[in-house]
Amino acid sequence: PMIFHGGRLDVALLGELNEVIHPLLAEMGRLAIARLRPGDLGGIRRLRDRVADQVRPREERFGALRDILVVLADMTRNRVWQMLARRTRVLLASAPMCEARERLRRDPGRIVPLIDACLEALEAGHPDEAREALGRLVRRIGESPTDGRDEGGKTTRKGSTTR
Repeated sequence: PMIFHGGRLDVALLGELNEVIHPLLAEMGRLAIARLRPGDLGGIRRLRDRVADQVRPREERFGALRDILVVLADMTRNRVWQMLARRTRVLLASAPMCEARERLRRDPGRIVPLIDACLEALEAGHPDEAREALGRLVRRIGESPTDGRDEGGKTTRKGSTTR
């Protein structure tokens, strides 16, 4: 309910959510890369293919992205990361978040090339390149959902709204 006020998307709140989620994703990914075992990448590759499949419904493709989050958490072999990823997946699948994605009309496939870069670096045995690709992926996820305007056309800035 906090995401929408008076039928409008609260872009500032989405920005605040990104401030919290992105450092967590980056750290979880760093740890997953550091603890990578043979066979870990197969699940990510299968989910990546679902994200890339433009025939599938958009929300199903976003569901595959949420599942990648859980696979990464499992790769950390850390129960707290696993618990956090599963709760985050539930939050991201919630009705308000689904509605926000619907309103923003983003294509989940836009991050497939970044997933590919990370996978290719890992398969080539280049964890530093994989971390860089993961950083680009996290930044892409955090890009402003609009051009700095809410749905009503108001310019948004952190903590304030102006016309």
